[in-house]
Amino acid sequence: MQAFSGYTMTVDCDVLDADGGTRTTSINGGMLAVAIACKRMQERGIVEKSPLKGWIGAISGGVIEGEIVIDLDYERDSRAESDFNFVFDENGRIIEIQGTAEHKPLDEKVFLELLAESRSCVLQLIKKMKTVAGLQ
Repeated sequence: MQAFSGYTMTVDCDVLDADGGTRTTSINGGMLAVAIACKRMQERGIVEKSPLKGWIGAISGGVIEGEIVIDLDYERDSRAESDFNFVFDENGRIIEIQGTAEHKPLDEKVFLELLAESRSCVLQLIKKMKTVAGLQ
């Protein structure tokens, strides 16, 4: 916080009425906005170095007709047997998992596959966000 002394940045990623894909996209958009703002502050000499400590990313995923599906849109989210929102840091560590078995209980083996696939997708998203922000 010393690198950012005197400044406050508020990022509100709440989505009150939407599917998982919209919620996770708001997290990704918020992350990208913070990264770009930090970069611009550094470029303009407002801060000596970026106060950004790391990147995060999010994605929705679920099981539809027994198959793992990543990045659920409304149509797929509404018919998923189970659906989750996953948030990871750039090292693949879990920040948040929120989910529900909507229609039938989820097998642990399938959940672990869904977790691994979601992590992989988020790590790819973070790389793309860094490129968009001009930081890769």
